[in-house]
This record gives sequence, C-alpha cells and structure tokens, in this order.
Amino acid sequence: MLLAELEEALFIPLAATPLAQAVGLTPLALAAGVSCLAAQLLLFVAFSYLLPDGPWRRLPGLTAHQCICFPLMIGLACVGVQDWFLSAAVPTSLSGRVLDEHRLGGQLAQLVYGELLLWDIPCGLLVPSLREPLMLAHHFGMAAVAYATLSPLCSYYAVFFFGA
Repeated sequence: MLLAELEEALFIPLAATPLAQAVGLTPLALAAGVSCLAAQLLLFVAFSYLLPDGPWRRLPGLTAHQCICFPLMIGLACVGVQDWFLSAAVPTSLSGRVLDEHRLGGQLAQLVYGELLLWDIPCGLLVPSLREPLMLAHHFGMAAVAYATLSPLCSYYAVFFFGA
C-alpha cells in the first residue's frame, strides 16, 4: 500500500513533467531509476564512512554499484527466463510478436530504461572505476533499445533482451 501511495504522490506527478515526458520516463521508470540512485548514494556513504576499513572503502562507488546491480540482474533474469521459456501466452504470428503489446515486456523495458537513464549511465560517467568506454557504449545501446521498446512495437522481444 505504501508503494502505491508513493507512486501516486511522487512518481506519477514527476512523470507528467515536460522533461520526463520528453525522454520517455514513465512512473515505473522513474521509480526504478530513483530507487537505484538512492540505494547507490546510501551504500556509497555506508562503504565510505560507516563500515570498518576493508576493500569496500577503496572503491565505494564500484562496490555500491555491484551490490545494486547483482540482485537487479538476477531478478530481471528470473522474470525474463520464466516468461520467455514457460509462458503459454506466446503470440503465434510474427506480426503478433512485433506489433502487439506485451505487458511484461513493456514493464521490463520501462524498468531497464529508468535504471539506465537515472542511475547506471550517470554512475558510469561519475564513478572513476566504472568509466569504461565499452561499458558506457553498452549502457547507451541498452538505453536506446529500451526506449525503442517502450512502445508496443517489439515489446514481446524486450522480455528476451532485458530478462532471458
């Protein structure tokens, strides 16, 4: 219930702003991106200042990023594999797979787009240990694919690209 109230009070109005609409941020995309960004900041502070000395203190931005990224990718993979391989609701025609809306594919695209645009790409640009050109290219490419699958067009394949 609290999550629904938070979405209605914060993310829906934010998604209605001209900037959010211009870049395609939906309430789900905003929630995903802001959640990852908040977790990054909290973990960075914890690894930098609150925890005792250890390897996390030398690279707190990278460690925080990995602590968020690992469960996020595991969750996306579990959802994507389950839907891609076990779902009975597979469109029977090529035109159905390309043109029809796939609800879960659209949700995965929104989630991935939000976390990439608001958290992963900024972290890749701001955290020195994450500033690898190949990974930045990968993240910009994924953001472009996620943006393209925000529409119903090819949203069925978003399950494969972002999950399976």
